[in-house]
Amino acid sequence: MFNITVNTLITGCQLIELTECHSTNAFLMALCKEKNLHEGTILITPNQTDGKGQRGNIWDAQENKNLTLSLLYKPKFLQATAQFDLNIAISLAVFDTLQSFLPAKSVKIKWPNDMLVNFSGSIKKVSGILIENTLKGNFIENSIVGIGINVNQLDFQFPHASSIAEVIQKTIDLNIVLNTLCENLEKRYLALMNNHIAKLKIEYLNNLLGFNQELNYIKNGESTKGVIVDISSNGQLIMEHDDEVVFYNFKEISLDYDGPQ
Repeated sequence: MFNITVNTLITGCQLIELTECHSTNAFLMALCKEKNLHEGTILITPNQTDGKGQRGNIWDAQENKNLTLSLLYKPKFLQATAQFDLNIAISLAVFDTLQSFLPAKSVKIKWPNDMLVNFSGSIKKVSGILIENTLKGNFIENSIVGIGINVNQLDFQFPHASSIAEVIQKTIDLNIVLNTLCENLEKRYLALMNNHIAKLKIEYLNNLLGFNQELNYIKNGESTKGVIVDISSNGQLIMEHDDEVVFYNFKEISLDYDGPQ
């Protein structure tokens, strides 16, 4: 069903396709312990039955309608303290991919790595990323990069989810999206490898929802307004609330989808 036709140095050097898989991240991680896989290996399935997002969130994907894959990178050039740099590069690659198919300026990154689209006057999630790193000493040894992109699915369990097809009102060949993604992953990963993180971070911030813009969030179950002013080196969200600067870890604050934006 899937094939990679783009010429990349690393990304997609080997493609493993499973007819069904509970979690591509878990399967690829187990496979890495059994075999010495090439960097850039992609494991993909048209039917992921138990996909996971950040912090145990469920990834809802209908069979044969979306991209659900995991990719093995070996960024041994990255120190453990710089794990968020890889997140920035991967987020930009998925952002680039969605930009190729969705209306101009409609896509935004939601910290740390969800992709949102402005659709029919509301913002909805079209893609998610889960990166799981294994360390060796002070450096990253392996990174399992899980990516889910809603491509042709039209019915969703969650009200704030959407897809490329729902937005543009037509279906797309999954292989076209896959090959576009591989090209963008390669470009952004090589930029990271060549130490262009300062430029990557600027792009990440400029495309981050809420950067230098006041939006509504949920904190401790209550609504609050805030402005994202930066991201720390370890990935913390730095926000300003009424002239007070606060650092947040994952899940300590969330976007209020239903509040006025």
